[in-house]
Amino acid sequence: MESVSILIPYRPDNGPRDQAFKWVKKYYKALMPEAELCIGSCKYRIFSRSQAINDAATKATGNIFVIADSDILYDPKIIEESINLLDRYPWVIPYNTIKRISENSSNDLYKTEPEFPIKMNLECGITCGFQGGLNIVPRLNFEKVGGFDERFCGWGGEDDAFAHSLNTLCGRYIRLEHEIFHLWHPPFSGYEGLEDKDAIYQLFLRYLSANGNPEAMRNLIEERNTDLCGECYKV
Repeated sequence: MESVSILIPYRPDNGPRDQAFKWVKKYYKALMPEAELCIGSCKYRIFSRSQAINDAATKATGNIFVIADSDILYDPKIIEESINLLDRYPWVIPYNTIKRISENSSNDLYKTEPEFPIKMNLECGITCGFQGGLNIVPRLNFEKVGGFDERFCGWGGEDDAFAHSLNTLCGRYIRLEHEIFHLWHPPFSGYEGLEDKDAIYQLFLRYLSANGNPEAMRNLIEERNTDLCGECYKV
């Protein structure tokens, strides 16, 4: 774990997200004390998860990046398993199932000391098949695709764009059959305050179209420095 930097995008909300993240930091300190936590922030009016992840990467010293949301818990062993696969695969999605912990169970969990496996009974909903939330990627491959595209505002689209860029320029991921846990917070649309939501979707479609075409993907990545989203970058 000494070579691992955990990149966590975050913006305080003075509420449930702060409460969740406070407990998540205790989790890392207790269960993964040797890992480097790099908290990424976004200074712009509309939160860009992409910009926050890239900001976290600038603080990292490790050569393996774990990109983890601030409200996610998981068995530390799946990180070790994923790292052992990086000599055969360019990046890893170490889960297939998200257990979404209810508000009541999340609040009960905050009253306990972090441990894994979690011993208390949790009320959970289950979702599957997502690409974001928790990824393991070598720093070299993260840098090869220029990190995340900061033209994505809010939460949504950026994970798929990142996946398409990695798959195209570095090689396809392997997915492991594990579960991660998502702590409760109020629903968030992902694009609150954004005037041109269609522009985000159109950008996602361009990544989808460039998937599997290295030249088209490199051109799309090179645009980032000159084609910033005006809405995101208003302070």
